[in-house]
Amino acid sequence: MKHDTDLQWFDLFRGVSAIVVLIGHLRALTFETITIGSTGLVSQFFYFITGFGHEAVVIFFVLSGFFIIRSIYESVLNNRWSAKEYLFNRLARLWIVLIPALLLTLVLDSIGLLTVPESLAYAGKIRFMEGVSPIGKLGLVTFLGNVFFLQNIAVPTYGSNSALWSLANEFWYYMLFPLIYFAVVKYYRNTIRAFLAIVATGAAIFLDKGILLYFFIWLAGGILYLLVQKKNTIFPAKWAALIFGLAFVVILVFIRKGINPIFFNDFSLAVSTTLLLAPLARVPLRQRFVQKVAKFLSDISYSVYVTHLSLVVLLSSLLFQVRLTWSYQNLFYYMVIMVMVLIYCWVVYFLFERNTPSIKKYLKLFGKRTIHA
Repeated sequence: MKHDTDLQWFDLFRGVSAIVVLIGHLRALTFETITIGSTGLVSQFFYFITGFGHEAVVIFFVLSGFFIIRSIYESVLNNRWSAKEYLFNRLARLWIVLIPALLLTLVLDSIGLLTVPESLAYAGKIRFMEGVSPIGKLGLVTFLGNVFFLQNIAVPTYGSNSALWSLANEFWYYMLFPLIYFAVVKYYRNTIRAFLAIVATGAAIFLDKGILLYFFIWLAGGILYLLVQKKNTIFPAKWAALIFGLAFVVILVFIRKGINPIFFNDFSLAVSTTLLLAPLARVPLRQRFVQKVAKFLSDISYSVYVTHLSLVVLLSSLLFQVRLTWSYQNLFYYMVIMVMVLIYCWVVYFLFERNTPSIKKYLKLFGKRTIHA
């Protein structure tokens, strides 16, 4: 993955968001939802901090919108736009990790269903995590539906990998935005623009209403891009980052506590994320160690997101017959599993995502040879 030295905070947010999703799923699958007598500050903080998985996905959407909209706008601006190249890049980026992730899900779920089919996770008996049950979701049709991003539209998410719901959102946003953008701007001739508008309308009708709703959150990334491009601000960047950072934290806490969901929800989080990241684009991340951590976590974030859940389901089911109550010993077990899962995700990254540029070159060369054969 290419990294912009001016956007190291963006890398940090993306990487940390992936880890937040992981620790949330791991806690939900290993610890009881409510533990009797767990009133200590440490246990309360643990349960609180591991409950932001959904909010992390919202932040992912904003960042995704930023990078994709920026790439489209700048390619048009520099006269480098190619619909064919755009589609190839998006599919290659997604499939190079997604297809191995689906195959790994099949292997891990098959092991789990053979060894511990009665576990709470595989039986779908964990509250708020019922979707991880792979029963009836490992067929070829479901596999292909997830390959072509139809999960929660025409097929369920594949196996225990319920985290893949957001990947369908991402892909269709990748498709919807350029359709709408080029239907509006005068880049193609009018007949093509009209056709693009019809296709965009058809896609909107086809898609689930929930996907369309979150499209507005994804579009906040476009607003973020405009704000980043606008260099002049009323406040110095550091002060703006501090003010909006405090607002960001308050909104996160209010959402987590369920305070006034009419005002503190996914959309208010998208707005606060946008307002925070805009000044952070002008605030250098000076600590070298934090820079390296941000780059590393950002690099593996996609692999972590699409591969972690099936292994977490398998390990938690194999190691614990019931979910754990709070204790420091059980927290230690939790940390050990997390390290194991991160190593696994890194191996997937090392084998596949890290090699995305070289695989794309090979695919392009193979395509040219096939055409000329």
